[in-house]
This record gives sequence, structure tokens and C-alpha cells, in this order.
Amino acid sequence: MKKKWIYLGLFFDENAKQHLLSQIGDKIPEGWTPYMDHVTVAFNNGVTRQDEVFLDFKQNMLGKRHIVEINSIGISDRAMAGRVANLKTNNEVSHVTIAVAPGAKPVESNDITDWYAIKLFQPIYLVGTFGYFANGQINFN
Repeated sequence: MKKKWIYLGLFFDENAKQHLLSQIGDKIPEGWTPYMDHVTVAFNNGVTRQDEVFLDFKQNMLGKRHIVEINSIGISDRAMAGRVANLKTNNEVSHVTIAVAPGAKPVESNDITDWYAIKLFQPIYLVGTFGYFANGQINFN
């Protein structure tokens, strides 16, 4: 059965998540749910020529590791995210969702407009692996 991808992304392991949490965890509002799972590179329903996009991703990125630089934190009343400086994505602002307010969803980090609400004294670097989400799981090959 052919896997139909939901989104392509750079996925973080537990070590990367813990590193990010150690750097900015004290800035997450109380009661918010942490995520820090991935940077979405492309979401399937927002992409034309889905098979071509997936084939290009599979040939050039899938399974490879990449270091991202988070250079600022943005926050709204619904979501908090880290702005990614060195990975082009289909989002207006490349980012990793850090946490969301009760009742909010991670996708709401796309609505953040104030990306300098919390400035970082130095960038945060995270290592991730390119993969895709399909059939309820993350795939790296």
C-alpha cells in the first residue's frame, strides 16, 4: 500500500527536545502543552504536484541530518515557536512549535506575528533528521 504523506519535516529526537527545553523552558507559559517535535517543511494539502515534491524530498533530503538555528522566539496568546533561520519551508516563517495554550493546536504557531517577543542572547542549535509523516507514523526511509 502506498503511503500518502501528510507532511514532510525535520524531526527532533528526545535529546534535541531536551536541549531546547533547557534553553527556553522557563519562558513557556504555565499550563501550556510543549511540542518541539519538528519543523514542517511542506504540508501535503498546501502543495501542488505532490508526487514531484515527495520524490524530490526523498532523493535529496530523506534520512539526512540537519542542524537548524533558532534565532528568536515568537509568542501569541495561543502558541509559542522558535524561528528557524537556516531551513526554507513552505510556511511564511520557518519555525518549530515549542508549546501551545490549552485548547490550541500546534498549527496555530503559523499565526504568530511577533517573532521578537523574546529575543535570544545567542542562537539555539538543534540537530534533526528529515522524514515524513504518513499512516500515523514518522518515516525516515
